[in-house]
Amino acid sequence: MARVNDYGGVRLSAPWCVVMPRGAVAFRIVDRYELAVFLSEANRQATHAELAASDLDQAVENDDSDRLWYSVHSLLIALANLSKLMWPAGDGSRARGLTLRALLGVPDDSPLKTRRFRNHWEHFDARLDKWARKARKPPPNESIGPLSRFPNRNLFLKQYDPKTRKLGFRGQSFELTPVLKAVSRIRQLAYVYGNEAAAGTLNAEKVARAVKARKSPN
Repeated sequence: MARVNDYGGVRLSAPWCVVMPRGAVAFRIVDRYELAVFLSEANRQATHAELAASDLDQAVENDDSDRLWYSVHSLLIALANLSKLMWPAGDGSRARGLTLRALLGVPDDSPLKTRRFRNHWEHFDARLDKWARKARKPPPNESIGPLSRFPNRNLFLKQYDPKTRKLGFRGQSFELTPVLKAVSRIRQLAYVYGNEAAAGTLNAEKVARAVKARKSPN
């Protein structure tokens, strides 16, 4: 039988796993092999997000609107995938999300948490339906340039301001700079910890301490 040690309500067992306290999240075991898989995927999605952001900047420089919106879409998908890794929808995966957020230092108020803008692009047909019904003399449904240029931003479905790196959708805005800073940190830590978890050198008590400090089920 595996050796189990109590660590302030979070238990460790060999080769090691994190056993979540029942009162904090759905009871679940996150072993180092499983953690290595999710850390590797977090690193991959963060890398994809940074590649998309680089493509976006290049599209702006080349004045290529098609590639710009393609890059925005790719960026939002990668950000949403990262968000789902950190804040999974299913109760059975909450321990995984909590462990990743704790280990990678992702706060609960991270700009990465919201998936609202990804949803705008994911359900674009529904948004386009509503916009088209109201636009009897429809202007272009997209704008690239300063958001302040158009007082009534609701006229446009989607906007991007290259100077401020703000994305807009029907008057709502999403700042890319803060979320990309968070992504960069996640990529670096996920790479290091993922390799350590895969090699069996990741300190189990370090993981347990991080999880203990972040017992919130959110």
